Amino acid sequence: KNGILTPQLSRPPRNLKWLQKRLLQPRVDSDWTLTGAYYQRWYDFPEYAPFAQGLEQPCPGFIQGFSLEAYIDTDVEYLSAAVCYRSGGQSLTLPHMAGEFAVGTLEAEEAADARHGAALVYMRNTTLLHAKMRKDPEDVAVIITFISDGLFIRFYAHYESKAPDGKIVYHQYPILAANLAASYDEFLRGVAMLRNCQDLAFVLAMETKNHLEQY
Repeated sequence: KNGILTPQLSRPPRNLKWLQKRLLQPRVDSDWTLTGAYYQRWYDFPEYAPFAQGLEQPCPGFIQGFSLEAYIDTDVEYLSAAVCYRSGGQSLTLPHMAGEFAVGTLEAEEAADARHGAALVYMRNTTLLHAKMRKDPEDVAVIITFISDGLFIRFYAHYESKAPDGKIVYHQYPILAANLAASYDEFLRGVAMLRNCQDLAFVLAMETKNHLEQY
């Protein structure tokens, strides 16, 4: 009803192979600083988002993005759907990745992950529209989330598309997974994919931030 699709109903993004290659590429040292938060509810997320009506505010297990203080001469807090939360001197804006930590099965967390992925897509697209930036191509995903129980980690691509009836739907499609307990090499592979996911999220957040500061 809210337009958020399960992995079984989601279509693979057109850039699926690129995403897989991006997560599997060799690691390089990263030089970035982002604000991270665990189980922080998004009190500033707009309740009027079409898929959010009737649902509690997003509260992913992990999230990363820039704080409000990172923006120079830009009142990003007045931009619709740009701020997740601001409280007690802490804030987080325009995240491009999120993660869930499963106590039971990974599948049990997929519904929450789908909602949080949809929220990230909505925030990005709303910001791109406001700043007159070019929207991501149709059926192309740039938002990635993960679910892990400490033994396995699974990555998902998120994007929006139009259903035949014209309504916006949000896809959640599995990209890659790793069995962290299978071997040391597989553990390193899973960690590398997570770090590459964070790198991609940083690049996208930085591009958006730079454009907003020049807008």
